[in-house]
Amino acid sequence: GATLDVFSTTIPDLFSRHVAACGGRFLDAPAPAKRSTAQAIVYATQAIGKIPDIVWPPWAMDRQPAGSAVAKDNPLCSVMAEGETAIDAIAGTTGRAHIIKTQLERKAQ
Repeated sequence: GATLDVFSTTIPDLFSRHVAACGGRFLDAPAPAKRSTAQAIVYATQAIGKIPDIVWPPWAMDRQPAGSAVAKDNPLCSVMAEGETAIDAIAGTTGRAHIIKTQLERKAQ
């Protein structure tokens, strides 16, 4: 699941390539990616009694539904980011995780 999400931004038609390979048809290899993609799970730094009804950014997946309770250290969502290098992509996920935590924890109070 998560691996497909990370690579699908840099390898066109990845899922259809996978299905074709499972059927014994191996398509030409795609060109190497010129950018890096990273994904991270965002964990709650405090208990949230009720997830507020917010507009989630498109780079946030596996989101907790509005109204659900999330205990401290449990997942809130996953975030993805791209960058010129792997370090840049990872830094992007760190920044996005901070945005999510700040938005959810501030509105939940």
